[in-house]
Amino acid sequence: MVPEFDAAVFSMNVGDISEVVKTDYGYHIIKLNEIQPSTFQSFEEVKELIKSCNFFNNKAKNLIEMAKIVEKEYNGTIPKTHKELIKLPGVGNKTANVFLIELKGENKMAVDTHVFRVVHRLGITDAKNVIETEKDLIIIRKKAKDYGTKNKIEGELKEGDKVIIVEDVTTTGGSVLKAVKEIRENGGIVDRVFVVVDRLEGAKENLQKENVELIPLVTVKELQSTQ
Repeated sequence: MVPEFDAAVFSMNVGDISEVVKTDYGYHIIKLNEIQPSTFQSFEEVKELIKSCNFFNNKAKNLIEMAKIVEKEYNGTIPKTHKELIKLPGVGNKTANVFLIELKGENKMAVDTHVFRVVHRLGITDAKNVIETEKDLIIIRKKAKDYGTKNKIEGELKEGDKVIIVEDVTTTGGSVLKAVKEIRENGGIVDRVFVVVDRLEGAKENLQKENVELIPLVTVKELQSTQ
């Protein structure tokens, strides 16, 4: 982590991403449940079933190889440890973490290449890899889910940790204020929020009342002036 901060939280932004990951993951599970064992013998049949996904050619190959390994080495049961999961074709650190979050409620972060690049460009972390980057990030959910850890805060937040919030869009700042409150109630210290676009509808002023500075990358007024 960069010296000034102990953790960074992606409130709505990464919360939404985690929902997409869950939806995508759930989609695959549904599709795979419909596939008969003999289907795995045909690359074309598997590819046809998942063609709506990005990179379906590679994913079809990985699914077939994964099925063979799971059947041969794990007696047809998907392994349930991070170490074993990442050995399967097509399963990286993020996928393994998402699987363990959903299955066992483990308190892990799903950091992919995109999240890794963004947090480094913002100067939020100086971690050298995704494993270390995960330790510097937390997610604040709008409400606790009935799966996974069932917590509103995902990731490690210790008493006295300095936290910076990263948001996609702010209007009145309501959702950010809820995140600020959640962090403070759990012992974190937050006085700064980065936002991609501020709509200039009161978020800055409302956050100032709570001694939080809003730092937009761009405002809606600036965007309109370029049109």
